Amino acid sequence: MLLLPRHSAIILLVTVWGGAILAALFRLFWLGAPRWLYVPIYLALGWVAVIFLPGFWRQGGIAVFILIALGGLLYSAGGIIYALKRPNFSDTWFGFHELFHAFTAAAFVSQFIATFIVVLRPIS
Repeated sequence: MLLLPRHSAIILLVTVWGGAILAALFRLFWLGAPRWLYVPIYLALGWVAVIFLPGFWRQGGIAVFILIALGGLLYSAGGIIYALKRPNFSDTWFGFHELFHAFTAAAFVSQFIATFIVVLRPIS
């Protein structure tokens, strides 16, 4: 958000939070919804940021851009693994669900580092 012009940041914020609230309500009122229906909604919410990638590139530089994009790809891969329930190495120790969490944790770390770089950058 710090890398975008104010109006773009507000559009991104309202779109993602509005979509997240609607998706949460959808799941709250339809607990048994099939994965193939709700996982794409979550993936689409994440991909909204693609529209703003040029701003991330311009204002954040290549390292921040790559970390944000990498995090997005890892989140998406985790979502696909969750939706397909594959690969499922072991139901007992490390199945598809644990792999999903590993991908989302790696995505978080990637985007956290990008945020850290932006926030701690000297103001010019």
